[in-house]
Amino acid sequence: MASSIVESCLFACPSGAYVYQLPAGQSSSLGHRAEMWDVDNWLCEVRVRVVERTDECFVLLETSAAIVSPESAGTNDRGQGEDSYSLFAACPIPADGPLSVAVDAVVDSSRYFVLRVEDISEAATPKERRKHAFIGVGFRERTSALDFMAALQTFRARHKRALEAEAMAAQFAAREESAAQAGMEADASLFHGFAEGETITISLKSGRGAAKKAPTTTALSAPPPLLPPPPTKKAASSSPPPPPPVHADDDDDEWGDFQ
Repeated sequence: MASSIVESCLFACPSGAYVYQLPAGQSSSLGHRAEMWDVDNWLCEVRVRVVERTDECFVLLETSAAIVSPESAGTNDRGQGEDSYSLFAACPIPADGPLSVAVDAVVDSSRYFVLRVEDISEAATPKERRKHAFIGVGFRERTSALDFMAALQTFRARHKRALEAEAMAAQFAAREESAAQAGMEADASLFHGFAEGETITISLKSGRGAAKKAPTTTALSAPPPLLPPPPTKKAASSSPPPPPPVHADDDDDEWGDFQ
């Protein structure tokens, strides 16, 4: 089942637009001039629509059965809506780059343009190899011409914003991926155990030196012992006086007298 293409109409001019054949020998480098087209002698009257299909935009020039065949005027073929129009020519609009490669305004009027039309039925053919031609298009009303150009600029501006949004999203995704990759590399660099057969050497200091230094540190840091308090006066007066010393000469004299 083929997927349907969503089409959005940005501009429509049901009547009052005309197609002109460009005169031979007119130089586009100097700009196109509508006064050289014989504007009163147009090829056909068309309905002009600017439609957007997905990310592409086209200017569609469509003719109705009543305009192509004036003899059918007053019949039921006129005014039947979309079915009464057939595609006359299509002009693809570039999403970026100069707009003048597809729609170029003339230098002497704001109501006339030169369109580069292509055979869009050759969808499989590359754009640069499709058949193309240049034709003139003029609007009866100046407001229609201004709205026509505004629709083209709207498409191009919207497409530019979409591209910028996609670029920003891509940059954000790239930064997220880079940050995730950096995190994975950081996790991989962490220690997750020893490999088979891998050993490790740990150097520890002996505890004897610390034990020897401990008393020295304690002696230096401990306060000196306190002296006992001096005796009070009461304790000195209550103690008996010491006995008199015994002399050896007195004992000798007493025993000598006894003899």
